[in-house]
Amino acid sequence: MYGLCGQLCHHFGWSLDYLLWEVDYAFLQRMLIDAPSYDYDKNEDDKSTGKSSGKTVSYTDQTPEQLFSMLEKYK
Repeated sequence: MYGLCGQLCHHFGWSLDYLLWEVDYAFLQRMLIDAPSYDYDKNEDDKSTGKSSGKTVSYTDQTPEQLFSMLEKYK
């Protein structure tokens, strides 16, 4: 709770006392609804079927020459 309250106090320049005692709680809830958040999915890939959900990125080593040859087709 104090993390969100601290963010609101910092953003609006309010003191914690002002936030806790002067601002209506329903108003604070409406403000916090629009706050950015992230849902952490623990199982991004379905391990039982081995299928990827499309969120996994695999990187491969690539030389500059290989990159330039791939970009040649877009000229």
